[in-house]
Amino acid sequence: MERWDTAFLPHGDSVCVVGVSSARGGCVGLWDTRHSGTPVCQQSLQLPPSLQQSTWVPQVVAGGGTVLLSVGDTVSVYNPHSLQLLFQHDGHKQKDQAVSVTSLAIHPTVERLVFSGDNRQGLQAWIFNPDTEKTVTA
Repeated sequence: MERWDTAFLPHGDSVCVVGVSSARGGCVGLWDTRHSGTPVCQQSLQLPPSLQQSTWVPQVVAGGGTVLLSVGDTVSVYNPHSLQLLFQHDGHKQKDQAVSVTSLAIHPTVERLVFSGDNRQGLQAWIFNPDTEKTVTA
């Protein structure tokens, strides 16, 4: 049985569903709710076998013109129309400690401001710039 996490996403004149699964290497997909049989677009996550075989499910949050996806200690930012990877935030990584991002939130009024929390009680506020590979962490 595949486990999925999903979120609604306004997409043009309709509402889409973005979903993520860790099965078979992991994938993130976008479905138009008017024609839900085939994804509008889909991207492979190429997860390591250790994450594919667990009961853990990646987390997805959509809004503010972005799709956020947490996989282990990393948060990825995707374009909501093409699911193209825009940015990766790895600020939760800790040397010699297993860390998992457990919560994600997109600020409702500040563009590109994201809050992410982890299982080590770390809470980070960061702004991503899709034109760079760096984050600004508060």
